[in-house]
Amino acid sequence: MKIENLSRLQQKLRILIEKAKADENAEVVVGYSAAYAVYVHEIAEPTTLGKKVPRPSGLGHYWGPHDYGPGFLSGPARALARDGTLGELATAAMKRGAPLSQALYIAGLRIQRDSQEVVPVEYGNLRASAFTRLERT
Repeated sequence: MKIENLSRLQQKLRILIEKAKADENAEVVVGYSAAYAVYVHEIAEPTTLGKKVPRPSGLGHYWGPHDYGPGFLSGPARALARDGTLGELATAAMKRGAPLSQALYIAGLRIQRDSQEVVPVEYGNLRASAFTRLERT
């Protein structure tokens, strides 16, 4: 039995294997570069938390539109992972043909967006310092 174009199929498979190996070492980093980002993220008892101190713009209160509180990055990341949103985003991207690294990057952008919505600063440097980047290890 002769299989036509076997060498072409083997070459395509080798290319896919190499791409998969490259994606295997991909990491997505989501964070904030403002100098005070860690302090604001980790502060356990902010003075305005739960006191319903309104923002000057009238958009919610100082600790997020829903008084979110500390953990403005880790909280949304955990929630998105728990409810399956991150997995669904990555799976959908890969079904459209995106490599794993790109699918992870899309999920990282969702974490960034959701965390920016609850950053406890109305405007300014902290919210603007958010970033998502793809790294190869």
